Amino acid sequence: MSHEAAAAMHRLLNFPPGPVTLLAPHGDHHRPSPPAFVHQSRDLRAGHITRLDGLPVTTMARTFCDVAATCGRGRLERALDDAHLTRRCSLNDVLDLAASLRRPGKRGIKTLLELVGARGPGVTVPESELERQLAVVLRDAGLSGFVFQHELPWRRDLPGRVDILYPTDKVIIEADSRRWHGRVDAMAEDRRRDREAQNHGYRVYRFLHEEVMYAPELVCEAVRTALATSDRSVGSAA
Repeated sequence: MSHEAAAAMHRLLNFPPGPVTLLAPHGDHHRPSPPAFVHQSRDLRAGHITRLDGLPVTTMARTFCDVAATCGRGRLERALDDAHLTRRCSLNDVLDLAASLRRPGKRGIKTLLELVGARGPGVTVPESELERQLAVVLRDAGLSGFVFQHELPWRRDLPGRVDILYPTDKVIIEADSRRWHGRVDAMAEDRRRDREAQNHGYRVYRFLHEEVMYAPELVCEAVRTALATSDRSVGSAA
């Protein structure tokens, strides 16, 4: 299987199960019965195939190269970020394969190379999807009343924002992506800013991608407890 069918098998973000799609070497005239589809390829290699649940499926890197031609830039970008965030696919693998497949008329490869290149060493990958998901998780749990992407409340004249701020409770929620937060310099900057926030009376809570996506109830429990123990709550109780 290939293209969107392979993407669904790999559980890429926003690629639900659909019609079966097959990839065959160019010149193979076999045609399956509808609703299956066949794409012919001049550059299909044995190394581009893996097995999932006993079925031959294009590798995740090859799948990205294939769906880049059909799925649209935004959808491709979100799936690429999610696969990298969850460490299911190396950007280097996608980059190497896409570069080897690039040729005049090969649709989608230029876009894919641009997206992967923007996520190269030293470049910050936008966390917009993770931040939006965190906001959805909190709202669904009834933990509204926050401000999204608020400027740093203690130094508004300088660049910088926090992901989520509960202004009255002075609670800051940050969504950390290991795409770049694993770097020592980025972690040091995060800790420095956290200390700065604490010195101005703000409490900072950081949650990893895995917590936001796969354990939202634990995230909400921590935030609910933080809000319940804020200075405002203590003062009201008194």
